[in-house]
Amino acid sequence: MDIITKVDGANATLQLIGNLTVAAAPRLEAAFAELADDVLNITLDLTQLDYVASAGLRVIVSKEKRLRAAGGGLLLTHPNEEVMEVFDATGLIDILKIEQ
Repeated sequence: MDIITKVDGANATLQLIGNLTVAAAPRLEAAFAELADDVLNITLDLTQLDYVASAGLRVIVSKEKRLRAAGGGLLLTHPNEEVMEVFDATGLIDILKIEQ
């Protein structure tokens, strides 16, 4: 999986490309860790994300909780049908902020 990061002040967009598998989940954790502490609003652009595994969901949910506790938030945009099915089946569709 590839990650393209763009930061603008307290806002960041991470474009996820490929498959967020168990092997790729640490890359997403590392990309989050590389962001400055004052980045409180993150958008995950899922336009080119083909698949998300449970390990990837764990990373996303964990970051969302930390951002919310700090007064920020996480937004997921443009997930494909397969990725949306995973969010729906796990109940995360009701927890995460997702824009199609």
